Amino acid sequence: MLGEIGSAAKYPPALVLIFVNLIPLYGVLFMGWSGMLVLLAYWAESAIIGFFMILKALVAKARLSLILFFMLEGGLFILGYLFFIVCVLPRFVPGMDVDVNMVK
Repeated sequence: MLGEIGSAAKYPPALVLIFVNLIPLYGVLFMGWSGMLVLLAYWAESAIIGFFMILKALVAKARLSLILFFMLEGGLFILGYLFFIVCVLPRFVPGMDVDVNMVK
């Protein structure tokens, strides 16, 4: 069972997932990353995952109408996600401004 202590070692993808999510934590604590930079990194991760899912659907020869639907739906989601991060969040959360020099 995944819920058992130490069982992550039996599942290498779980270890990779834990390690990858520790990188932003390290960046914030020790490298001076801003919260905005971390959110943009997660946004980019979502966009990259979406791109590879489209490629996977093309390789699997899924129906073109289905691929186009997911491209539209995923594209609108990514666009809305970016709008929220860049335009809405800075208005309500102090210190979440978009800055060219986000990495100190």
